Amino acid sequence: MGSSAAQNLISEEALSERENEFHVRSLSYRPDIDGLRALAILAVVIYHAFPTVITGGFVGVDIFFVISGYLISNIIFKGVSTNSFSVYDFYVRRVRRIFPALLIVLLSSFIAGWLIMMGVEFKILSKHMIAGLSFVQNFMMYSESGYFDATVETKPLMHLWSLGVEEQFYLFFPISIIVLSKVGSRLAYAIAITFVGLCSFGFGLLYISDTPAGVFFLPQYRVWELLFGSLLAYVAVFGSPHLCKNRSPALRNAASFVGIALLVTAVSIIDKNKQFPGGWALLPVIGSTLLVFSGPDAWINKKVLSSRLLVFIGLISYPLYLWHWPIFSFTYIFFSGTPDVSLRSAMVVLSVVLAWLTYRFIEIPMRQKVSGRTAFRFLICVALVFISISAATIFKNGFPSRQDEREEFAEYFANVKPDWQYFMKEDIPGKFRYDCDWYNMDAFLKGSATNVPVSNIAEKCFKSNKSKKVVFWGDSHAQQYIYGVTHELPKDIGILSVATSGCLPNLPEVDASTTEYCKKSNKFAIQTIKDQRPDVVIIGQVLWHDVSASLPQLANALTSYGVKHVIVMGPVPLWDGRLNQILLQRHWESMPTYLKDGVVQHVLDSEALLKSKYGDGQGGFQYVSMIDLLCTDKGCRTYLGSDRKTGMTTFDNSHLSPVASIYTAQTTLVPLIMKDIAENK
Repeated sequence: MGSSAAQNLISEEALSERENEFHVRSLSYRPDIDGLRALAILAVVIYHAFPTVITGGFVGVDIFFVISGYLISNIIFKGVSTNSFSVYDFYVRRVRRIFPALLIVLLSSFIAGWLIMMGVEFKILSKHMIAGLSFVQNFMMYSESGYFDATVETKPLMHLWSLGVEEQFYLFFPISIIVLSKVGSRLAYAIAITFVGLCSFGFGLLYISDTPAGVFFLPQYRVWELLFGSLLAYVAVFGSPHLCKNRSPALRNAASFVGIALLVTAVSIIDKNKQFPGGWALLPVIGSTLLVFSGPDAWINKKVLSSRLLVFIGLISYPLYLWHWPIFSFTYIFFSGTPDVSLRSAMVVLSVVLAWLTYRFIEIPMRQKVSGRTAFRFLICVALVFISISAATIFKNGFPSRQDEREEFAEYFANVKPDWQYFMKEDIPGKFRYDCDWYNMDAFLKGSATNVPVSNIAEKCFKSNKSKKVVFWGDSHAQQYIYGVTHELPKDIGILSVATSGCLPNLPEVDASTTEYCKKSNKFAIQTIKDQRPDVVIIGQVLWHDVSASLPQLANALTSYGVKHVIVMGPVPLWDGRLNQILLQRHWESMPTYLKDGVVQHVLDSEALLKSKYGDGQGGFQYVSMIDLLCTDKGCRTYLGSDRKTGMTTFDNSHLSPVASIYTAQTTLVPLIMKDIAENK
């Protein structure tokens, strides 16, 4: 696209401004803002396709929030200031802007789901379609967040959460500005925006440790990012001419250089392990604010952000955002795991092509050839049809008859809110001893996950009057062994659990846990072990053995507390997707007992290193290789016995099923425990 052509293609907000009936002065089109959009969408797409390339690419959404707050607030402020703002027409333009591309993507996702998804998955997709069209997908994602939730890669409409945040903001912001215009001066806008923004940011900092998913998805903790853009718009519309029009080139360039530096820093050093948004979100938010503030004549804005390529990508950024994630997600579902690099590269290209086609043949004609209110009525009717079809799909449980025997297999492992079918059918809460878990599993299972620890756990978890005792300590990968050991061990041996979901075992004085419930769990575990002086402590965790904590140091400390024997369970096989889905999608016709395809290699490498270091008791503990138990040179065990459904070794991508827990107890753990206890007599 040539530079002159790009300059003539005005952005969607500018177009809306030109077409509005308020007769207020139009926004001047700024190609550099489309260039900034391009940086935002490129960061998001590259992160989703190649997450190790830019670990903080997800901050592109925060950049979008600032841009959106700036452009839309400009329209609102100008309309209200001239008494020409119409709430109805504002929402007409929002629907006209958002719905055309959204409906096409949702239709395509529905067709893809019909073809490749099982009934439960298709039912969830339909729920997400309704949530997306109702702009409440962020609430849906929050309710589904938690330790045992399905990976986001299996949720093709996950990304619509950000649209939900934006539209919830625009549901209240225009009305609030209108009310303020009636009761106060223009200064009241700035005071109110600043106050609400500070409260939003402050509450986010306050609650990010307790409810990280809530702070990420819910609007009250995200609104401050849009309000940064609103403050920019306030300055542009109501600020002094000197501040708005006559900023010196030095100031403009300094602001833009600092802004781009903050964005580069954000995508480089932020990663999914940091508490986000929180204070880290200041980097992309302030960075993008400075770039917009610096204006179109700053060198970076004029020479870089206004370049032909970035302007083109910026113009298709919205449909590109909508398309890229369903393409990635459905590919992940189809292959039951992360596609290889070449396929992911092809997915990026396909996303760009579909985004351009959507922009060129759907968005532009809808804006230029259909009147605003006609388009509004048509789009709302189509959306209602989509909602009706999705509701019917939910009512019919995803039309499971499409898949027959494969569907029955998938249904067996279905495990989603609010029913948690597999958990309830197999009594995983009881077998994993969630009553001993400091993580609030009841809240999670009900869809309101929190990091605030429960007030107490059952006394039988940490006290026993039996002379011989075994204690399980660690995360859910310690809990997974409790059922098998309880099932097989003689009843005169007490079995205690101080294991907590998501919490790696560590000594309190060196514990690096970021969540309060994990800190509480490890402190309580050590105190219990000191009080009960068990014969055997069994340590289990998902990964990071000898990294999150020194295993010899742990064993030495436990021995000093009176523990006779320490057993450390090595990592179990980790699959790159849910094992049942891998077998369903890739190996349904001839399901193998052992499988190499889909096993995550770095876990095997880590286990081999652990076994070489501690396999002969060098660390002062007994090391149990679960890889040796479940894997051979043919691959890792997929199911036990003759039934590939009820004998599956894991119900997700790593946690042992009850059958596998019993198998581990019978073949390995119980003989070890009995030997250790016999030595103590």
